[in-house]
Amino acid sequence: MDRAGTHGIEIAASRQVVVDDCTVTGARDHGIYLGWLGSIACAPQYVRVRGNQVTTTSEGAGVAVIGGDHVSVTGNTVSRSYLAGVYVYSRCGNFPPGRVEVTGNVLTDTNVGRLSHTPGAIAVHSLQRGRTSADILLAGNAIRRTPYAGIWVGGPTPIGTKLADLARLEVRGNTVTEASGSPVDISAEQRAHIDQLVIS
Repeated sequence: MDRAGTHGIEIAASRQVVVDDCTVTGARDHGIYLGWLGSIACAPQYVRVRGNQVTTTSEGAGVAVIGGDHVSVTGNTVSRSYLAGVYVYSRCGNFPPGRVEVTGNVLTDTNVGRLSHTPGAIAVHSLQRGRTSADILLAGNAIRRTPYAGIWVGGPTPIGTKLADLARLEVRGNTVTEASGSPVDISAEQRAHIDQLVIS
């Protein structure tokens, strides 16, 4: 996919989908986008985004996930993304997140956009509880060159006013080099909204 005028690849209102070994270059919005609105509205479930290459987004993230349950973003390579390399957030309380895993991705030169509002190469915010409670794993990712933190969890941002409300957040085994911010940025206020936090 080359120079898409919107998202490079959009997976909408879906269940049991695999996006594997795709190349997305020069998308205007997010390189790969997983959302809940299509011809119907439903929470994305059992979705695997793996082994893809995303290069140069004009306005969006490399891979963006709006909640979902049993969602895996693994083994992808993202470079020169306007926003975060991987961006996990929520816009609709009707479809709260469940288990989301972001593992083994290589993220280089993220948040290069002048108006980027995601202050982390991996950014998580505004995830709210509902029928499910967010359980997020961020593990084994390699991050190089970002003007912000390696991993940022929190809020608010220009598109979300709430802190993330998480049942569990596990951050382990990530490598961060040449970042202007800290490897992991989670404010004390945000930490109070996480039932179980594991950082190693």
